[in-house]
Amino acid sequence: MLRSRNAASTLKTDRNRWKTHLRPRCAEVRLREFRTVTGEHLLQEIARQNSLSKATLKQLKSLLSAIFKHAKRQGFIDGVNPMQDVSIPKGRKSEPTHAYSLEELERMLTVLDERATAMVAVAGLAGLRRSEIQGLRWSDYDGSSLRVQRSVWEGIFDETKTDASNGFVPVIGALARRLDKYRTSLGAERQPDSPIFASSNGRPLRLNNVLRSHILPVLKAAGIDFHGWHAFRRGLATNLHSLGIDDHTIKAILRHSSVTVTQRSYIKSLPQHSVAAMSVFDSSIAELVHKRDMNSADEKERLIN
Repeated sequence: MLRSRNAASTLKTDRNRWKTHLRPRCAEVRLREFRTVTGEHLLQEIARQNSLSKATLKQLKSLLSAIFKHAKRQGFIDGVNPMQDVSIPKGRKSEPTHAYSLEELERMLTVLDERATAMVAVAGLAGLRRSEIQGLRWSDYDGSSLRVQRSVWEGIFDETKTDASNGFVPVIGALARRLDKYRTSLGAERQPDSPIFASSNGRPLRLNNVLRSHILPVLKAAGIDFHGWHAFRRGLATNLHSLGIDDHTIKAILRHSSVTVTQRSYIKSLPQHSVAAMSVFDSSIAELVHKRDMNSADEKERLIN
């Protein structure tokens, strides 16, 4: 199989798909004998025998197409890519995705310990991907922004998912307070170039290990459902949208590919509209916490009287 230039997570996914679905069906087929009808029947067979979403079937087609593109570049075949006109079978409907509300996020931040709180806060209040959180170093944090310039997946250091992903993210007060508190708790263990979330050997922690051992048991005891790390990123986008922030600004904050953030200088000024948007978000969180505290105080007074 060709060597992927994609992120480590994508490479692992492609290898698993090749091993599970494609290699058993086409590894023995000669490149020059593989026709469009071969690809058509192959995807139809995979769809019949497996409960896969249409998005996954489309990705299988893309993977095969990439293999033939590579073969053409290497001179093994000529002519049209045989996967070009292959149709995508009807797959199962994708499961609905979840976006954490502000209330869900605040409940999590209330019950978790300092390290887990800092992790969840970075995910929910800055919208970083799991691999990006694992790649953060203390030198990437200046108190008002986080610089995202690397990712770590299954212990493998890599570049960010896209050029647009490489950039600065505004840090609102609610996040800064939790990161600063966590940093203070580390004391002398914290070094400027060490991972923000480090294991005992100084390597980046795997968030899913912390999830299984510390986060999930606490959330389960508190009656809080966990819907995956990416739900924090979707939640940030949804919460910002509900506050009236325009989509272009949200894309800038989440560093989607439609916004070009390719500057690699160590110091970079943040777009003012992004800072303003995150300030509005910060105010909403503060208001939510204030209402919760007021309700608690009213309940205590009622019980006393």
